[in-house]
Amino acid sequence: MHILTGGLASSASGISKFDVGLEVVSLAEATVQIVKYREFNQSGALNENGQTPERSGTFETTTGVYTDTISVDGSTIETSWKLLDPAMLKFGLTRSKILTVK
Repeated sequence: MHILTGGLASSASGISKFDVGLEVVSLAEATVQIVKYREFNQSGALNENGQTPERSGTFETTTGVYTDTISVDGSTIETSWKLLDPAMLKFGLTRSKILTVK
């Protein structure tokens, strides 16, 4: 995830890109929680083309909105999540759009 503030690149504790692990809190309420995170690509690994890999997803600090494209059962879905609980890093789904279907 990329950190943005007012649409511009930003950081949290000096880190601008993170790998995050999400866990479903409630299917009925469409909420997830970040349960683990770390700085993205700490080792400086390169992809199969010898380039630095890209990180999907953005978190806009001014609005508390996390957007990302995810894969579920082979389908690709564009999602948007609103930060509900900053202390628990809990997000609620606000929008989803199916881009491709398996």
